[in-house]
Amino acid sequence: MYKKQIPDNALVSCLNQQLIEAESINSNIAGVGIDLLDERRIEKVCARFKTEFAYKILSKSEYLAWSENDQSCNGIAKYFSAKEAVVKALGTGFRQGITFKQVNITRNSLGCPIVSLTGEAYKRFKELNGRSIYLSLTDEYPWVHAFALVVR
Repeated sequence: MYKKQIPDNALVSCLNQQLIEAESINSNIAGVGIDLLDERRIEKVCARFKTEFAYKILSKSEYLAWSENDQSCNGIAKYFSAKEAVVKALGTGFRQGITFKQVNITRNSLGCPIVSLTGEAYKRFKELNGRSIYLSLTDEYPWVHAFALVVR
């Protein structure tokens, strides 16, 4: 197998450039949050308290969207996991006055999740000099996975 020889000084230059780029990217990341949820846990709660549980963790607009659609446990699980990932990215979890209803998840016309914050969650976002929050959700029964990134 042919292996191209790269001069040592070019390799160092290349590595330095990558480090500079990584440092630049890192300075713009205020927080990362990941959540992995076993949907069967939510199903157990749904079996007894579906509507009450949904009302407890969903904002008014989320509850309305959920109740107008399929009202599935999977839908609740996705909201739950998304909110967990977002508050982890804020670096607080559900503490310091941050509640489930202060993290609102909607979708754009393409179905991509959009995060909006209120109350203490919004204050924390501003303390981090946050500019935007990126959220990705995926599920493959029984797992729901959410990834959130707070960017300065």
